[in-house]
Amino acid sequence: MNVKYVLDDFKLSMNVEKTKYIAFSITEANRPNYSFIKIDGLEEPIREVHSIKYLGVMLDNHLKWENHVTYLCTKTRYLIHKFWNF
Repeated sequence: MNVKYVLDDFKLSMNVEKTKYIAFSITEANRPNYSFIKIDGLEEPIREVHSIKYLGVMLDNHLKWENHVTYLCTKTRYLIHKFWNF
């Protein structure tokens, strides 16, 4: 089944610039060995990312929490600074 045909059937479109994929794996040896996915009918390939923000949670390809904790610390420091000077 072609993804482009399914999108066309439901009158949907895919923004390839915003669309990314992430391959979850515990070790690097288990990760797939490709850096993009090409979908027939779309001009640009879908790029791989190693971490992504999804519903406010930072996910990385190993499902570790370091990126999310760093994101929250940065955001909290910014807010503390704003409230301190308020």
